[in-house]
Amino acid sequence: MKKKQTFALFIMSFFSILFALQFQAQAAPQIEVDVQSGFENIQKTGKALPVTIELTNSGSLFKGDVVLNAAFDSSGGSAVAKTISLKKGETKKVELILDKYYANDGSNKVKLFEGGWQHGKQLSYLGKGVVPTPKLNEGQLAIVSIGLPNNVQNKLLGVLKSDEQIVYKNSTHFKMPDNALALDAISMLIVHDNSMSTWTTADQKNLLQWINKGGTLLVDSNVTLPKPLQEKAPLQLGGNTQLLTTQIAKQYFKSASSNLKIYSATLNDKATITMGAKNEVIMAKKQLGDGAIVQTTFELTEANLGGSESSQVIVDQLVDQIEQKDESMYGDMYTQLVEGTTIFPAFHLSSWLLISILLAYILVIAPLLYVVLKKTDKREYAWWIIPIGALMTAIIIFGVSSKGRLTSSKVQQASVINIGNTTTDIFYAQSLLSNKAGDLTITAPNDVFMTRYMTDNSIGDFAKSAIVQQGEDKNKLHLLNTRYWGVTSVLGNFQQPNFGKLAIDVHVTKGRLVGTVKNNLDEKIVDASIWSDYTKIKIGDIAAGETIKIDKKVKQQFLMNAKSLEDFNEEMPTDKEKLKEYQKKMVENSAIASVVRPRTPLFIGWMEKSVVPLQYDQLKVKKSSQNLVVQGFEEDIVLDDDFTLQDGNFEIDIRSLTDEGYADITDVQTGWVVDNGSYTISYKLARNISAQNITWQELHLRFNPQPNTSLSIYNQRDNSYEKIDDKQTTIKHNIDNYMTPAGEILFKLKREDIVDPTMKKPMIQLKGAANK
Repeated sequence: MKKKQTFALFIMSFFSILFALQFQAQAAPQIEVDVQSGFENIQKTGKALPVTIELTNSGSLFKGDVVLNAAFDSSGGSAVAKTISLKKGETKKVELILDKYYANDGSNKVKLFEGGWQHGKQLSYLGKGVVPTPKLNEGQLAIVSIGLPNNVQNKLLGVLKSDEQIVYKNSTHFKMPDNALALDAISMLIVHDNSMSTWTTADQKNLLQWINKGGTLLVDSNVTLPKPLQEKAPLQLGGNTQLLTTQIAKQYFKSASSNLKIYSATLNDKATITMGAKNEVIMAKKQLGDGAIVQTTFELTEANLGGSESSQVIVDQLVDQIEQKDESMYGDMYTQLVEGTTIFPAFHLSSWLLISILLAYILVIAPLLYVVLKKTDKREYAWWIIPIGALMTAIIIFGVSSKGRLTSSKVQQASVINIGNTTTDIFYAQSLLSNKAGDLTITAPNDVFMTRYMTDNSIGDFAKSAIVQQGEDKNKLHLLNTRYWGVTSVLGNFQQPNFGKLAIDVHVTKGRLVGTVKNNLDEKIVDASIWSDYTKIKIGDIAAGETIKIDKKVKQQFLMNAKSLEDFNEEMPTDKEKLKEYQKKMVENSAIASVVRPRTPLFIGWMEKSVVPLQYDQLKVKKSSQNLVVQGFEEDIVLDDDFTLQDGNFEIDIRSLTDEGYADITDVQTGWVVDNGSYTISYKLARNISAQNITWQELHLRFNPQPNTSLSIYNQRDNSYEKIDDKQTTIKHNIDNYMTPAGEILFKLKREDIVDPTMKKPMIQLKGAANK
């Protein structure tokens, strides 16, 4: 009987547990996750990555966080968390943009936490839920077209299919994203139809923001630009057309088969002709921030442009117009910016005060204690009273010298405020020396990007070290497991449209820099300078609203692009005041070498007030900040005499003519590094020097010949390259033959079987006179 009862109890228990487990399984959320990433499915390392996470729940109500790792280049990163509520049978999309995405060795998989990531339970789900590794690396280009017919697409694809450095896609249902960052991976946008006429004001604003950030917009003569873009375009197209004969068309498009129809056009201010001549503009370009707008006076669908040779010319021209920057790891730009903030002054106590305390203890306090103990007949206490006195003295010395660290945490902040044409980009880094351990929280507006900076060997699952909790109007960065008196660094960037702008009107005349600078910002600027080439010309402090006059002796004939030495090898000082100057130099070098990468002279100066809106929750901090204001400007050059242009007046670029070869021309100390291969080298006149208003008198070349290395200069009249054999070559006649309409002098460099890839760059000196 007892056996039957035991067996019955066992059966009941078994089915009860089974029922409970089934009920629990049915009651739990059952979520399927699908991840889509990249605008037009284009993902590029180091560029912003739009991610759409679609969640479908077939189980019970889910309330919790969706968490995704967001590596910030190789400099660190944070996980991103977004709170959602998902009912049974409901589907929702979580939209994220991972700024400067980098596929690290950690997990790029979505995580779900029921009840929140802090105290909730991690759930499993259906679907892969993985953000893919970017298909494009730094330096590769992505071109997207809108409205091109199939025959033109096929021509472009036919040329580009063998080029591993370029990805081309035609968008059939283009929709401007709500956030301009979603376009970050796109190098060039080609528009042929008139879809832009239907774009909203917000769409046009996002397009301009993308261009200012480095995008290139190309439109042909078929496109009618909206008014805000017409004002920034390189050309004003007229209603009249002209036919270029087949012979002339073949000068531009090798396999042109008939006459080419182009529209009459007027060149807008600060625009340059990139194909054609003054009376027959084929293509023109106008710089806009770090990007550009390019216009053609013909339609890309012109059938008479011919076959593959013309298609190759068009593709080469398109690629040449793309505004390309050095796209080495984006996070590298923050390295010096962060490192400058991680250096905190050591415990500080005056040497004379320390010596006085020690002498007083040795010569006064210790003997006095001994005398007192002897008189009271308590000399046996001396063995412990005197050491305790020494210990108390040491504690007092330590407390006095480190009271700043004991009473509050310290924050050192550095920012580069880059004032552009339409908005101001602010890049920042800050480090916290904390007087507490555990988890810390930073709050900032949700348009301020922030992430944790870490060394390479600490990159992994960011959910264990830093999480950004996204809110409606504010985000919170949770820094996890910080150490007592440890240094924790944060970096990021944001835009401030209404920051203000300086009015800069300076130029060089007769060996002097003259003009005015007006400070239209709300804050005083101190230690201001004009930065040209490697030289900083100090102009002093400028109060808010003040205009100062400048009259300084300079050695340059023209102001040049600001440049900074790539390597910063100064030894770190120990003196507190010298340390501040050292940190400022690190900020300046970081700004010029990595953040701004200027193509013009710069105004620079310092603001004392912090502009970075980061707040530490429930933590008392003492903040110091160094804020570098940077604004590029173009000198209004007045050519009224003979002049000489040096290397600094040219924008230098090098491109491989084959898929092989590597070239790095950025290091001004060790020279160029160029591997075996064939290359085109371009020396292009600065944008504010027009070749069309100048009579060239002499071109002087200096090139140090090396074994297995040859250099040739391009003669555009003969459409051929002329070899340069001598160390120094001077050309005094027909110099226009060597200058393209776009103001470029072109060279072909060939290197074969070289052992040492380093070389000195070709040096140019160009003399001319302004046309009267």
